[in-house]
Amino acid sequence: GVQASLNPNEFTQISGAWTYSPDWEAKTGEFSLKYQLPDNQYVRFTSLSGYGVSDDADQSAEYELDSHLLSLSGQVALNHQIGVIGFGHWKYDLENESSKDYELDQVAFGLEYDDCCWAIRMLSYNNLLDEDDANNKISIEIVFKGMGRVDLGFDTVIKKYLPAYPGSLFEQE
Repeated sequence: GVQASLNPNEFTQISGAWTYSPDWEAKTGEFSLKYQLPDNQYVRFTSLSGYGVSDDADQSAEYELDSHLLSLSGQVALNHQIGVIGFGHWKYDLENESSKDYELDQVAFGLEYDDCCWAIRMLSYNNLLDEDDANNKISIEIVFKGMGRVDLGFDTVIKKYLPAYPGSLFEQE
């Protein structure tokens, strides 16, 4: 495979990759544009297409790919205590010629609140096209600064949906 990356300024990263198997049965192309702001804030757009199996930076593991995928993810601070986290993943089936629209495949949205002594992060997520896993789910993490944290699935979910997640927007001890 071939990969290339360009950083036109300190905030922007443009990358692309083309991978293939020796027998040419698995081929993928990826384009990514990421705008990184200070304090772990970012917005990222990714386009991935091909056939076979691929690893997408916004997916947990190998993703069987016979489609074109678009994803938009990011996290932004609304003020010095509240931030939002989000992910949307759209899928277009390349093998179904009758389908001409992208379908929203996965979605996640979360909030982060940080106070002097504690913080909480919540994430709601859904696999819309996976009939076995199509329920809304919520995960929560509560941090008691200087004492520890209670994680009710937040780390597992954030790593699955946003493996490129850079961490909390706010300092946590």
